[in-house]
Amino acid sequence: AKRVNLQDPSKVSLVIARGHWRDSYKANLCDFYDHYVKYYGLSWTKPKYRRDHKLPYVPKEESIDLIISHASRKYALIYRLMKECGLRPIEVSRLTLRDIDLERGILRVYSAKGGNPRSFKLKGKTHSLLIEYVKKHGFSLDDRLFPESSKISNAFGKLKTSLARRYNDPELKKIRLYD
Repeated sequence: AKRVNLQDPSKVSLVIARGHWRDSYKANLCDFYDHYVKYYGLSWTKPKYRRDHKLPYVPKEESIDLIISHASRKYALIYRLMKECGLRPIEVSRLTLRDIDLERGILRVYSAKGGNPRSFKLKGKTHSLLIEYVKKHGFSLDDRLFPESSKISNAFGKLKTSLARRYNDPELKKIRLYD
């Protein structure tokens, strides 16, 4: 709406076409505008843009391990859980003692995106760190064990940026957490 009158579909199409954006972004803009047009009873011919389907960036295991080795004990445990089990920050933040079989090292995770629950067998080091962490803090069954997802993501971002600067490693800058 800052660039063009949204009530004029031909001008909106022109702004999208002339924009210096990737085609996949233009396709998303067209999808959003298509909802707008339908809601307000306007008519337009939706332009077609080819979406980019890139493979996600997969960091080297050594880079992840470097971050884990420089994290505090609590965050090292969190990042180990995320690495071993493929968890999102939101899934880690929702974990309670009820979701963990400490004796057998089994973790039950309820998906943040509405999927089926998943179970994981923790590796020895992660299992022992988790036992130590739980004993130290004396959680009850329904207490959340870890900070909220935004704190997990922010702590990760600060640590990886700091390490990327310290070691002058561009690989570290590329690593992202996904919610």
